[in-house]
Amino acid sequence: MRPNAPVPAGQHASSRRSELVPNQPSQADATPSGRYDRVRALGEVPTELFVYGTLRCAPVLRGLIGRTPRGVPDSAPGWRAANLAGRVYPGLVPGPGAAAGAVLSDLTPAEWRVLDDFEGQPYELSPVTLASGSHAMAYLWTIDADVLPTDWNLQHFEQHDLAAYTRRFR
Repeated sequence: MRPNAPVPAGQHASSRRSELVPNQPSQADATPSGRYDRVRALGEVPTELFVYGTLRCAPVLRGLIGRTPRGVPDSAPGWRAANLAGRVYPGLVPGPGAAAGAVLSDLTPAEWRVLDDFEGQPYELSPVTLASGSHAMAYLWTIDADVLPTDWNLQHFEQHDLAAYTRRFR
C-alpha cells in the first residue's frame, strides 16, 4: 500500500503503520531520557520534513530550534490534519482530500533531534508522498481514538492558541 493511499473502508489507520514505517524504533533507539530517537532509527538523517500543524508557525519553530527554516508550500494527498480530542495541535491521519503544509529541507541533524523529541509519542515518523510528486518524512498520529472528524485550522490556532502554546518556549 502506498504511504499516501487512503485507508480502505473498515480498516483503521493503525493497521497500516507497519507498512508505513519500515524501521520501527526499538529500545536500542531510546535516548538517555527514555524517548525514542526516530531519526536515528531511520539510519540516516532525512532531507525533508513535511509539516502540517504547529510546526508551520514561525514562533513555534523559533522557540524550538532558534530559527525559522525555509518552508516550501505543499500538500499530502490522502492525508488530513485532524483535530485531536483535548489538544490544540493536530495529527496527520489518512483521509480524503489533502493536508496543507510545507516542506522544511534545511534542517540540521541537531534540529531533527529537537523536533523529534518535541513531537514525542504517539507520533511516528514516516514517509509521505506530496502533491508535488516529491517525498518527505512526516509525523503521523497513532491513536485512532483521539482523532476527531473535523480538520485542524491553522488560522484558528494562530488567532486563539499560538500565544499560550509558545509560552512553553520562554
